[in-house]
Amino acid sequence: MAVAKLIYSLLSTALIQLANLGYGVAAARLLGPYDRGILAYQVTLSMVVATLLSFGISEAVSYKAATKSEGFVHTNYVALSIAYGAIGSLSWLVVYPIMAPISSPDQYRAYLVFTCYPVLNYITISFVAWFAGAGLTKSWNVQRLLVQVIQPLALACFLTVEIPSIFLFALSIVAAHVVAAVVGCWQISLSAFLEKPRWAEMKEILVLGTQTSGGRVSNLIRDNADKLIVGALATPEILAQYIVSVSFAQVFNAYSQTIVQLYFSRIAQNFYSKTSSLIETRSAALIVVGAATAVLASFIVGKWLVIAIFGHKFAMAGDLAPYLVIGMAFASVKSLISAHALAMRKPLITSKIDFYAVVPTLVLMFLSVRYAGAWGAVGAFTTSQGIIAVAMCTSFWMKSSELRRSKRLASCE
Repeated sequence: MAVAKLIYSLLSTALIQLANLGYGVAAARLLGPYDRGILAYQVTLSMVVATLLSFGISEAVSYKAATKSEGFVHTNYVALSIAYGAIGSLSWLVVYPIMAPISSPDQYRAYLVFTCYPVLNYITISFVAWFAGAGLTKSWNVQRLLVQVIQPLALACFLTVEIPSIFLFALSIVAAHVVAAVVGCWQISLSAFLEKPRWAEMKEILVLGTQTSGGRVSNLIRDNADKLIVGALATPEILAQYIVSVSFAQVFNAYSQTIVQLYFSRIAQNFYSKTSSLIETRSAALIVVGAATAVLASFIVGKWLVIAIFGHKFAMAGDLAPYLVIGMAFASVKSLISAHALAMRKPLITSKIDFYAVVPTLVLMFLSVRYAGAWGAVGAFTTSQGIIAVAMCTSFWMKSSELRRSKRLASCE
């Protein structure tokens, strides 16, 4: 059964990546390098704003689902999502004009559309986290498929009545999140969202989520800060090259996140049991084997694949991509260790390392991009992720050994 779930989830991940890749190809070919860079900057900055103000809601919801799925009031995290989203939307309206002067009506309309993004994002990621934590693999796969699959479908529909524009791409992103939110409510049960939120449980989600904020901020840097810095210090065309290379590397990142989320509920439920070591070994082995395969394949055929899919205009992206895959491999180790720490209800073991690494990583990224452009961003990303992964592994191993030793001593008394 476990193997069947894994295969099913990996096939779903492949479909997600195919849809995501198709969407990226459409953006590159229909908008051109300059507008592709503008869209990338808007998407990235909206993600930054949303992530900074999410307060770790997805991690907290996933933990609650894994440990107390029965009798939990779903309106708790929906209410928090709306509250966080209101703050995120106001922040977006203020921050974007400061970071990127609006130079066209198309860009302005897309800017207004992205105002809806934070609240929709929090609701959809909470649904995904709930299904993952509760071990509902089928519902989880359906939920995480929706946004990536609906985006290109919505875009195709919009293109039948409008010419390609930044606004249409933004509208397709928001439309996909609306559909995902509606389907998520339906999968759980519409009646479950008629209950009144409970302040005590909302507070617990807030506190637990805030404790994982270090990891959330670190992931923000991993996924977005590099693009923001490249966009700020380089031309939109260079940013477009970098975005294409990141899209290629994200294929492995999606695989590793699938493994982490599939094993999280089992780790949380069995951490102090005799089977915990076996679960840890299996999840780690899948990550390591996947990483080795991805890195090897990217160096052999990575550039050829990028050029074949995106065209010769993106040859530079093909050169960057294999090195970004190495960085993603380190990042996957971080995600696995963080999931183990959260399962122990000790998220600060890894979160504090992420938090302390924020400023050095930003400085390294800024200086690297300033003097080496997109290549500097790749080097800074891979180096920082490698150092943080080693630090996390060391800290987690020491703390988990201490906790298990204490547990054994307590059982002997």
